[in-house]
Amino acid sequence: MQAKTGAKSQHKIFLVEDDDFLSSMLLKKFREHAIPTERFETGRSVLEAFAKEVPSLLLLDLYLPDINGFEVLEAVRKDETLKHLTVLVISNTAQAKDKERVEAMGARFITKALVTPEEIAKHVEDALGALVA
Repeated sequence: MQAKTGAKSQHKIFLVEDDDFLSSMLLKKFREHAIPTERFETGRSVLEAFAKEVPSLLLLDLYLPDINGFEVLEAVRKDETLKHLTVLVISNTAQAKDKERVEAMGARFITKALVTPEEIAKHVEDALGALVA
């Protein structure tokens, strides 16, 4: 498959996902869509990375091995440099309260089990496209 090009390729995303299999599938899709991506397996590691670089978009799992995605999202929203960062949360939680909490913090919620990696890439492309529109 040929890489798709356009304004989105100038953006970089941070992917925070501890599942190696899902991460590898997502990274492959993002390469196919020419979306530069850096992967982090823990919440703390992405928070440390923000000190060096601010991505265009954060794709964040809720349930991580150290601090959870809610804590990462709260830290992002409290930080002056990051508070307007576009965040897409991906999770398999079926809890309505989790989705409501994510959306109340200004992030978009995507249920992993209901979408393919290709559809997640499309959500990312759409969100990045909105940044340049």
